Amino acid sequence: NPRRAYLGACPSWIMISFTNQISGMPVTATDGEIGHVADVLFDAQNWRLLYLDAATGWLFGRDVLVPVEKVARIEIPSGPVEVARTRQEVEHSPVLDASGAFDEAYEKQLLAYYGIREAAPGLGPARSAWLAPMRAREIAGYRLDAAGEIVGTVQDIVFDLDNWRISSFIADIRGGFLAHDTAEIGIGPVTGLDRGRRILHLATSKEAIGPLSPLSD
Repeated sequence: NPRRAYLGACPSWIMISFTNQISGMPVTATDGEIGHVADVLFDAQNWRLLYLDAATGWLFGRDVLVPVEKVARIEIPSGPVEVARTRQEVEHSPVLDASGAFDEAYEKQLLAYYGIREAAPGLGPARSAWLAPMRAREIAGYRLDAAGEIVGTVQDIVFDLDNWRISSFIADIRGGFLAHDTAEIGIGPVTGLDRGRRILHLATSKEAIGPLSPLSD
């Protein structure tokens, strides 16, 4: 098994990863099943989750975006994710255009439909400058820049169910020849990301990550 290193995160029972835990979970409304979790969208400025992307399949024939404020609870470990809306209310939510572009006008329409202000209580400040939310599936494969050195790739995000904030990233850290370690890197050392070049920047060195104590599986 690969060694798991740990840097600056705070493990807790309320932490959940996208790929290994919530992806694929069934999603239910107050009156029945909607579909399953296809993705989550987050704010890459304030590192908080914004929307749940539910694939509805035959039911509505499209994916629907639900603000996390309307998620009533998540049953750990296998679901469902319960949404505090009826199936009809979710079905009639604003639809993305054919290109799937998520622009500021669409977000305002979606938030208005669900009766949500952008700066929702408990979820931190509004974004300082509007930037399209990022998908968890999109950040997988981002290169990890530790103080100017590419040391591995991002695999997953871990977020806190109590406040919907990203707490850490799971990354594949390069070791020696053909050696790889799986590291959980807390949000603290993260200084930002370059979406054009697909790089996540850390204010720490590879040496600071490598020698950390293993985590129990």
